[in-house]
Amino acid sequence: MPASPATRARLAAYGRHHRHPANVALHAAALPLLVTGVVGLAWIVPVPAGWQAAAPWFNWALVAVGAAAWHAFRLSFALGAGVLLLVALGYSGLALLEAGVGLPVWKCATLGLAGALPLQFLGHQLERNQPATFREPRLALLGPAWLVSRLYDRTGQPY
Repeated sequence: MPASPATRARLAAYGRHHRHPANVALHAAALPLLVTGVVGLAWIVPVPAGWQAAAPWFNWALVAVGAAAWHAFRLSFALGAGVLLLVALGYSGLALLEAGVGLPVWKCATLGLAGALPLQFLGHQLERNQPATFREPRLALLGPAWLVSRLYDRTGQPY
């Protein structure tokens, strides 16, 4: 199912706050870090002991990944697939850093957020505007889909 005109209008509205090439580049770097940081924060929320015994693999990051994918799939199948890949890569990176390097997830999440937020604010300083999410917080959920849509536009992938 392709993106509806309403979805394209929402992506265009988000994009109007991201026109300066440096801001776009900074957001392209920051959004994956931000998504990974949010997934990491969800990861460290304690899981009830009974749930852990029944499903030791479960953590709240899986719920965050599912919610992000569900939101994006509602926009279009192609955007959902792209956002799911983006979020899954962040989740996998956290899992690899924790298992392979022994770096705690909370540190990775904190570093991701600490790196992402200044990049985004710097981009908006270059753009000479406030982040759209200040005026409309729900637009924060659109950021990953916007990033994926820009990638699709550049590669000719329909969405």
